[in-house]
Amino acid sequence: GRRGGEPMEPPLPGEEEEEVTNVVPEKAAMLLEPLPMSFAHLEKAVKLYAAHGGVEDGQPLSIDALPVVEEPVAPVAKGDALSSNPSVAAGGAATTSSGGLSADAEVVDAAAAVYAIPELGELGRVFRSCAPVELTESETEYVVKCVKHILDGHVVLQFDVTNTIAEQQLVDVSMKVENSEPELYDEILSIKCDKLVYGVQGSCFVVLARNPEAPISHASFNCELEFRVVEVDPDTGDIEGDEDGFEENYPVETLDLNTADYMAKVSLGDFRRAWETTPNDCDVEEKFALQQFKKLEDAVENVIEFLGMQPCDGSDKVQHAKKGAPHPLYLSGKFVGNVPVLVRAMLQLDSSQMILRICVRSQDEAVSRMVADCIR
Repeated sequence: GRRGGEPMEPPLPGEEEEEVTNVVPEKAAMLLEPLPMSFAHLEKAVKLYAAHGGVEDGQPLSIDALPVVEEPVAPVAKGDALSSNPSVAAGGAATTSSGGLSADAEVVDAAAAVYAIPELGELGRVFRSCAPVELTESETEYVVKCVKHILDGHVVLQFDVTNTIAEQQLVDVSMKVENSEPELYDEILSIKCDKLVYGVQGSCFVVLARNPEAPISHASFNCELEFRVVEVDPDTGDIEGDEDGFEENYPVETLDLNTADYMAKVSLGDFRRAWETTPNDCDVEEKFALQQFKKLEDAVENVIEFLGMQPCDGSDKVQHAKKGAPHPLYLSGKFVGNVPVLVRAMLQLDSSQMILRICVRSQDEAVSRMVADCIR
């Protein structure tokens, strides 16, 4: 729950070190301006930019015009090859064992399926693609997972469906969704998958228009697969019986769309420099009591997950110097619309209660407020 009181800001990384003033000539300073991303990230961003018409619009190429390239996420043991590495699924590239992008990594664009369909390509560039969410168990007759593609004014829900029944062919496959937040999202388009043969994944899509006047908040969607079943010979694939088949509905798990889905996990370069060079007039400060956490490690992990941001300066690792000592947490990211966001937080177990003090800094007060409101 939220609590009142003045938040205590953690020190910035390196703040305890002695200040050293270096006089740098103006021309040299321009050359020394750090890139806000690694060269591997820059290379991938340029490739993605060129792949989707960026070089054809006649506009000069700039860092801000490039697609965001998110930081690699540690592989998850569960699931198949696609879902086991969220960074690849979410438009990342293959990673090295040390967690960084490898120099010759293949560029994997999770939004390629969106750009391949003319009606979806017209919506504009995808800001980020979330890692696939499984909406069924992997052993069920119809396996469904969803990739949420975030655009400036829309969300494209890509439902990947696999038919695991050899005696069936699915026809006119679509996903019916019921939206918990009609003031925020309006379904404007549904694209069917014409045919699903045994064992071959296909995709259907639902497009949501987002109301720009409404703050982004959590929404849930009840999802039900709708299709016709045509019986086939499992050996030859030839249709047996009625060619029209029979209609079938198949409910799947509820899909959540969170504010954190709109946040790209990217580094903004040196955290202290980024913090000090961003104006503070849109800061949002809050203090929360996180009743559900009794361990610092759990609280740190969940705050990062709530916000969907990239930890900086190793602050996601808890150092147990002294029991009850506060733990500083530094996070960075880019919110939809390419808005850089920085977070300074302090977590402390105080009289068996986990206290979170947080300051969100961006150049858009509405964005700072939406990010702070992610804590629940």
